[in-house]
Amino acid sequence: MPPEALRAKPRYSDKLDTFSLGVVMVQIITRCFPTPTDAEIVVEDETTPTGEKILPVPELQRRQRDIGKVPPDHGLLPTALHCLKDRPRERPSAAQLCQSLGQLKTAEAYTASQAEDQGRRLEAEIARLQEQMKQLATEKDRLASQKQREIAELRSQLQTSHKPPVQQGREATTVSSPKDEKALYGAADRGDVSAVRRLLASNVNINCTPYPHGWTPLMTASFGGHVEIVRLLVEAKAQLNIQGKEDGVTALHLAAQEGKADVVRLLTEAGAQLDIQKTEGATPVFIASQEGQSEVVNILLRNGAGVDRASNVSQSSVTA
Repeated sequence: MPPEALRAKPRYSDKLDTFSLGVVMVQIITRCFPTPTDAEIVVEDETTPTGEKILPVPELQRRQRDIGKVPPDHGLLPTALHCLKDRPRERPSAAQLCQSLGQLKTAEAYTASQAEDQGRRLEAEIARLQEQMKQLATEKDRLASQKQREIAELRSQLQTSHKPPVQQGREATTVSSPKDEKALYGAADRGDVSAVRRLLASNVNINCTPYPHGWTPLMTASFGGHVEIVRLLVEAKAQLNIQGKEDGVTALHLAAQEGKADVVRLLTEAGAQLDIQKTEGATPVFIASQEGQSEVVNILLRNGAGVDRASNVSQSSVTA
């Protein structure tokens, strides 16, 4: 702005001062706060003595009509246009011009501050969105990993469900023909060790009960005192405490009854139940004492058979 624009006079009387100040004010305002009508202004009629272009009267009138398009918060363009009035007393004073320029500076600073605040808000929003994207990516990876684990677990469960049940002894899942079962029973009954071995190798049901009385191969081998066959069947995980269908007798009952001390010892060491009762309540030691099998009685007592386990037939398990 020319220095003479801020002289201490209450009003400007010099045309150069008036037009210089008006042109400068209009240029500053339109540069800082452009409107569609401020974009292209061509001044052709007059210039100031210093070479500055001035607005012709038609252009001033047009600009006055467009004042309403200047941002309403400032109101600086009318003040600048008033500098161009012909009557000195209608022109703004130096104090008013200084106030207007102060408002312009404040408005410009406020606009810059707004832009800076908006920039910071945009940066914060961008950072927030980036953080959300990271969280979404992490959640996506977690869900993908969880999905893979669940698929693996389902596959494992399906594979497990198609496996045969865990065997509790070989007989749990063994399926064999009645012919092979009768052959194994017969071989155990007559003491044919080689036949028993061959049939066991063919995966025959080791706990089969091919006859109505419900005896197993182990029971008939124990009854006959075939120690080697009993050992083969025990090693093949034959069940020791299966009871016959007619009287509830077990392999240990039969060996004790017949006085087969070696078989009793083998069954006892293998974990046969010592105090198991027949249907009428007799235990192996009771039957052995009844039959006078003193050696068997001593074996059973040494291994923990109950001496006071009574029988339903009301006889003592121990003889004098």
